[in-house]
Amino acid sequence: MFTLAERMGRLGTESAFDVLGKARALERQGRDIIHLEIGEPDFSTPPHIVAAAKKALDDGYTHYGPTPGLPELRQAIARHVSETRGIPVHPPRSSASPAEYRSRSPCGSSGTSASTWMSLNGGPGRRPGS
Repeated sequence: MFTLAERMGRLGTESAFDVLGKARALERQGRDIIHLEIGEPDFSTPPHIVAAAKKALDDGYTHYGPTPGLPELRQAIARHVSETRGIPVHPPRSSASPAEYRSRSPCGSSGTSASTWMSLNGGPGRRPGS
């Protein structure tokens, strides 16, 4: 019979699932929630993004990119935030990562993913395409 080491009982749950539970509780209270806490949004990927992803795969982009994000994307993010928010942002100070844990700043902050998402979508509370 297979038995787990005693220390396995000390493992907690992924904190994102704690956030998911809290988000669902708020939803039951009537709040409008966009679920991004476990890495999967509650809306379909827009067709132009699906087409771009297919093209990228066909073009050979099949490996992880640099940890802070592709330079072209970082430039686009910096330009967009600078133009739409009036905040001077320079590409070396921007980041775009597929996962929260990869986007932590040297200071230990992990808000880059949410900040990038909000800046590209017009701010908190706004659904894509609205």
